[in-house]
Amino acid sequence: MNKIIHAFTLAILPIVSVNAATVFNYGPSTEYVTNDAGYSRNVNSSGSGTSGDPYVYEKPFSDTSELSPASSYTGPQFFGGYVLTSTDIATGYNRQQVRTTTGNPTLDRMVLQFDNIDYTGTTLSFAGVYIFKQDQFNPGYTSGAVSIDGFYSIDSQCFSGLNCDARWVVEIDDVYYVNNSVFSLNGTRELTGENLQNALWAVYDPATSLNFDQSSAVFSSLALDNVAAVGLYFEKDSFTVTGTQAPTLMIGNIQVTGTIPESSSSAILMGLFVMIAVFYRMKRR
Repeated sequence: MNKIIHAFTLAILPIVSVNAATVFNYGPSTEYVTNDAGYSRNVNSSGSGTSGDPYVYEKPFSDTSELSPASSYTGPQFFGGYVLTSTDIATGYNRQQVRTTTGNPTLDRMVLQFDNIDYTGTTLSFAGVYIFKQDQFNPGYTSGAVSIDGFYSIDSQCFSGLNCDARWVVEIDDVYYVNNSVFSLNGTRELTGENLQNALWAVYDPATSLNFDQSSAVFSSLALDNVAAVGLYFEKDSFTVTGTQAPTLMIGNIQVTGTIPESSSSAILMGLFVMIAVFYRMKRR
């Protein structure tokens, strides 16, 4: 009888034991567009460029109306929004698109680029977020309780005066969170292992303000279980650009790893099966 109990215990213990895998990736080796494809939804413009009333160019946040191109695009659907402000020079966006790369047709980047004008004398600020919902995760992870154990930013760039800071985003129980580990989008960056285990998270409400206010944020630990969406937050507060440039943000490849824990009911059924098998073998003896 003790052997039966031992076998049953061994069977139900590993109820969360599955190997980590890439649960979501944007890029790097799939051709999402054959020609540049513009984002969906319109940009709202406001402001007069006078003191206290800067020019504002905002694509308001939405997680119900897609931001990704509505046609000629085969990549994962994404949501989000972004906002650019300029204290006294009228500007806007030159590119808001998934853009194919000359000479490398399988490297299709999400691109935001400001107008190519002389920004001398103005102060700019920029913030935004891309959100990928669970139904856009890789096969096998589009449903169920996904647990995240790694974030990777590869082949992302900010240049021409725009050196973005970034944070990872998750959605759990209809609430968005950003982590406290700020990283540069230039180069390869990852948040894994002990660094991820020790990361803290704060509530982020992009529908109220796309620009995350870290000064009033309250960071705390968060179990990355039952994750319903992942994303990337980017910002650059109060920066200046000298001369004629086109500040640009390009996202080429992001990856998220994790698991779907085995359900407790599956583990119990497996345990019962093992217990019956052991009992049957003992009876035969």
